[in-house]
Amino acid sequence: MQLEQVNIKKELVASNLILNRLLTKVEVLETNSKNNSLNSAMANQYIDSNFLSLFPIKNKDEFLSVESNIVNEVDFVLKLESFIKSIGGCGLKNNITRVLQKIFSDEFAVISTWTGRGKHISITIGSSEVIKLIKRFIKANSNDVLTDSEFEITVANWLRHANTRLSRAK
Repeated sequence: MQLEQVNIKKELVASNLILNRLLTKVEVLETNSKNNSLNSAMANQYIDSNFLSLFPIKNKDEFLSVESNIVNEVDFVLKLESFIKSIGGCGLKNNITRVLQKIFSDEFAVISTWTGRGKHISITIGSSEVIKLIKRFIKANSNDVLTDSEFEITVANWLRHANTRLSRAK
């Protein structure tokens, strides 16, 4: 009889330990869930209609304006981060191209390249602050590894095909 009671006590102690571990894990999940919902609510409140009216960038002047806003205004960078992270995509390449479509118009992409070389090219995108931020935000938002080379190739290809997209749209 005492042996049975000892075995029952051992099983109760083991069950209590398991329940306590599960409860701790559930509490951690609840805390993380609350933090994520607060962060997304705070991030989305940054985006306003004035900010959204700046995109997509259509010409060199708008591009230079956005570049100066990035350099001079911290709040603008936070809005841009929220905007880029809200775009999403299935996979890294898709995410990059979707972000580029929202940030740059095809009219702008036609007059720009990654390196700035080529006929009728007036803008170098590769070293711009916008591109640096896009790369940083996509890397931070993704679970996959994004190399600089993959990013550069994807952006350069998107820019290269801008003329085709523009002519098909007309």
